[in-house]
Amino acid sequence: MDLRENIRRIQEVMGLITEQETNDCLNRFKPMVDEAANWWKNWLNHPVTQEKWDKLYGGEKMYKDVLPSWLNVLNKIQIIPYDQNTKEFFCSTKKKFIPDEATEKVNAFVYPKDCLNDIFVNCEYKTGEELSTIIHEIQHLLNFQHPINNLTKFKEKYNTNSPNLQQVNTEQEIIDKIGKVNADDLKKIFGDKYISVYNRLIVFLSREIGNRKTYICSDDEKLSNLASIRQLLNISQNSQINIQQVIPYLKGEKQNTDFYWLFLCWIQSNFPPLEEYLNDLNSLAANTNKGNNTNV
Repeated sequence: MDLRENIRRIQEVMGLITEQETNDCLNRFKPMVDEAANWWKNWLNHPVTQEKWDKLYGGEKMYKDVLPSWLNVLNKIQIIPYDQNTKEFFCSTKKKFIPDEATEKVNAFVYPKDCLNDIFVNCEYKTGEELSTIIHEIQHLLNFQHPINNLTKFKEKYNTNSPNLQQVNTEQEIIDKIGKVNADDLKKIFGDKYISVYNRLIVFLSREIGNRKTYICSDDEKLSNLASIRQLLNISQNSQINIQQVIPYLKGEKQNTDFYWLFLCWIQSNFPPLEEYLNDLNSLAANTNKGNNTNV
């Protein structure tokens, strides 16, 4: 066995990514980081975003004062590669931290408290959703630097600590607790197929409810979900996500992780009418179609 192979095996045992693996990972994700950062710069610099943000925070925290801090984050983003064997994590500043077990298993994550410019990416992650994931994670960094939106109303309505689901863990318990779906609402959308859609969503929730009750409707997560979906569907600042765009993902004809998490919050919140839920989500993004809405 030659020296190179010995080093490779030592790295494997210690949970270290090889230099070649690191370079390959960085080369794959660097163009996506550039594209995602540019998407966010365009969004934040858009006149609609600025107008809505000034109305939301005007007088105390003006948009023009906060925008440079967001752009500074976007200009300094770094990818930190890891894989499933990685045991210790280091920010680009060399600060060491150990994430929780659930975090280690995801495809990407951020740790803005100590690593404001870093996105940790699992180099084994290859699903075709990588760009959406980078946009999703960047929102967390920006929102940590300064809140992008006032989420008070959303948090009040979609409580992240839903009391009626605290003691449930199985599919049947979920059905018993949340009650039957608003059949009239779903029938209008799906006709006779509404039951299969409902059953599919219950399976979704039963997968996650055991240890992620507070995460499912996290307001910060919903902002990240929405940013990724808006980029995916090419939805502008002046437009909204509508039911017709959502239907293929509800039916399972199309797959997307961010839609998956939006649906989970909808289910956990006892299935409010879908149009109402979408309106509430749209209120978290810049648009001009809902009266005096000043959210961004």
